[in-house]
Amino acid sequence: MNFFRELRNNYNLTREELASKLSIDKHTIALYETNRSNPLFKTLIKMSFIFEVSMDYLISRNECQYPGNMKIFRMALELDKSSNPEGRQNIKGAIKSLLGGKADSNEQPKQDVLDLDLSADFHQNLKVARNYRVLTQLELAGQLGVSRVLIAQYELDCYPNLDKLMHISNTLGISIHFLSTGSKLLFNFKDKNFGRSIFLADQNLSMEHQRFLIEMMEAVLKK
Repeated sequence: MNFFRELRNNYNLTREELASKLSIDKHTIALYETNRSNPLFKTLIKMSFIFEVSMDYLISRNECQYPGNMKIFRMALELDKSSNPEGRQNIKGAIKSLLGGKADSNEQPKQDVLDLDLSADFHQNLKVARNYRVLTQLELAGQLGVSRVLIAQYELDCYPNLDKLMHISNTLGISIHFLSTGSKLLFNFKDKNFGRSIFLADQNLSMEHQRFLIEMMEAVLKK
């Protein structure tokens, strides 16, 4: 199933309903879902909030190196703060069962550890992150294989294509989500083992299994 169609179905939205939320027409949604077009940068930001996933996940799919499902992390942090160790243990058990052999993996996603104060302005954020890395526009351009003029345009009013966005993210060591929205992909858990299980679930579970996990956490939190 196409990635964007699966996301839409996961939220039980029709093409018309999603189009309305994104302020575009349903035919454009059809183009996304048949791989005939990619969403514009600002549309991806809207999708990120609607589907409660990171920009990095929307852009790089299963190759995402940063946390993807924001709803899972938000609910897991609520559970981590609660005095309900039994609930956390039940969630960990469910994740282990769903993951199978991957439950023993030591993989961890990247997180945003840079001490930066960013906003919802991508252009300004790029400039701040570049200066934090002590890079001139010319030096960053050289690392990205583009012209200095193009970097200047990115920092003024132009948006990179998706491949360049991923290259910028890797070069500056910052998530596309943080760079685009000003919100860090950084999740610290008091219960480290529980946090590790959540990270593994986010990186490895299908959308269907993640939805099941969210429903389970909702039930635990209501008790």
